[in-house]
Amino acid sequence: MPWISTIPYENANGKLRQLYDRVKGPNNNIDNIMMMHSLRPHTMEGHMAIYKYVLHHASNTLPKWYLETIGVWVSSLNHCDYCVEHHFAGLKRLMVDDQRTDSLRSAIELRNIDAAPLNETQKLGLVYAQQLTVNPAALTKDLVIQLQNASFTDGEILEINQITAYFNYANRTVLGIVQRDGAFAEYLTLPYENLHTVPGGLATDAATFVEPVAAALQIQEQLSICLLYTSDPADE
Repeated sequence: MPWISTIPYENANGKLRQLYDRVKGPNNNIDNIMMMHSLRPHTMEGHMAIYKYVLHHASNTLPKWYLETIGVWVSSLNHCDYCVEHHFAGLKRLMVDDQRTDSLRSAIELRNIDAAPLNETQKLGLVYAQQLTVNPAALTKDLVIQLQNASFTDGEILEINQITAYFNYANRTVLGIVQRDGAFAEYLTLPYENLHTVPGGLATDAATFVEPVAAALQIQEQLSICLLYTSDPADE
């Protein structure tokens, strides 16, 4: 939960309600990173615009999966677990190669760019993003020249710059205000795709049985269970 007051969907009106309607999920769910803007709706509108134009605009020439990779990399450097999980799920959908994405995730977690399943040019882009995130004041023109010599156009260097800057903004928004209070949050982090909204019509008492029932059913899917029949000697 955010550390500052926020306005839930059901209490929103005017401009805020219009913006919520653009970003809401099932059951009118609003992501925390957007809800934290609710006291200043104009900042939500700005956030939505820069996210769309930096990451999803048709004029970008770098592959979307690579831009998502930079986002996951920057979020990992900033220790923003929420952003890592959310955007890694998107990266996995874009790459459609579980083995490669898992290898990429492992390299990111180990801070070992050399082990990432990327070509040398793509790795250099991550080096630039790391420098811009961790120690921007020490970044020099030499690294930009290396990017140019590695075949990145100036426009693509700008794309890397902007996606890095955006994720630093988003990470600090989450880490500075949203966080993850509750559920032993200081000990527990869940992948975004593992979370499911409980339908409004489902009672809490019934909802508590969903996970254990699902676990039991998964066992049936994972194991081939056969019934063994042993005849009773009395029948022979």
